[in-house]
Amino acid sequence: MPQPDLITAHIQHNQLASAMNKTKWRKLAIAMTSNPDFEPQTRIKHLLDRVAMGFSAMHWDWMEAGDVGWVEWLELDPIHQEYVGQLVADKQTDYTDWLRATLRREAIPFEEVDGIFRIQGYIRPNP
Repeated sequence: MPQPDLITAHIQHNQLASAMNKTKWRKLAIAMTSNPDFEPQTRIKHLLDRVAMGFSAMHWDWMEAGDVGWVEWLELDPIHQEYVGQLVADKQTDYTDWLRATLRREAIPFEEVDGIFRIQGYIRPNP
């Protein structure tokens, strides 16, 4: 995690508004580990990163611990891919409805674009 003063300076300089708090991030982590059949692939952008890396598995324990002040946004892919074999396409299970209902139930603000769910940690001002 970057230095707190670096994060604070970045937030102030870019006039970012907080959209999530530790409680909501913790609720998200608990919700995402509540379904043993679904381990979402995630993509995360940290405040000081210029770009986000690709989708990968997530260890949610750091989020439950409240170490989230540097998360600009987090994306969740609701499609679970399961490798079957070289000659057979991966098995796909769609958890879109479950994910949408879970986020709404936990009152976690999100947007859905092209089948991907994005949770904003901070919101940038309009250009």
